[in-house]
Amino acid sequence: MRTTIGRKIALAFIFIMLVVAVMIGMMVRGYNKVIESLTVIELESAKRGAAGNLRFAIAQMHMASDDYIITEDKTYKLLFRTHEKNAEEYKQQLLKLPLSSEQKEMLQKIDKGLDSIITITNKIFKIRNPGSSKLAVALMVKIDNKFASTINVQTTRIFNSIGERIEK
Repeated sequence: MRTTIGRKIALAFIFIMLVVAVMIGMMVRGYNKVIESLTVIELESAKRGAAGNLRFAIAQMHMASDDYIITEDKTYKLLFRTHEKNAEEYKQQLLKLPLSSEQKEMLQKIDKGLDSIITITNKIFKIRNPGSSKLAVALMVKIDNKFASTINVQTTRIFNSIGERIEK
């Protein structure tokens, strides 16, 4: 069998087409990996945003209850309720997202602490003249020392653990 110039050209063309097909396959595979990575980053960013918002809402709740004790201004009760509602929304947003078992455990601790803060703050709101009440101050100290610091640590841990996953 003789190899003619036409067969040589056809063979070279087929080889070039195979190389192009392999290159296209590699590009599509790389493109899919980039899209997959962007999806993961978007999800982790949503988790981090919800965790940050939850942390902020809880801090705002705490500040509103402190301000109520100091000023006895009823608007701080309303502000507390608003931030309480926001914290619940952010917690629900976070629960809807896929969390690691460690993050779920931290969120459960946050939820328990948040319930305790709400319960104790409701007791403070029932006290007349909380600014001059030793009980109100003692309850606020209990919130500060026992629950708020734990929640702050847990929300920080969730926030940082999500950030670490994004960086990976």
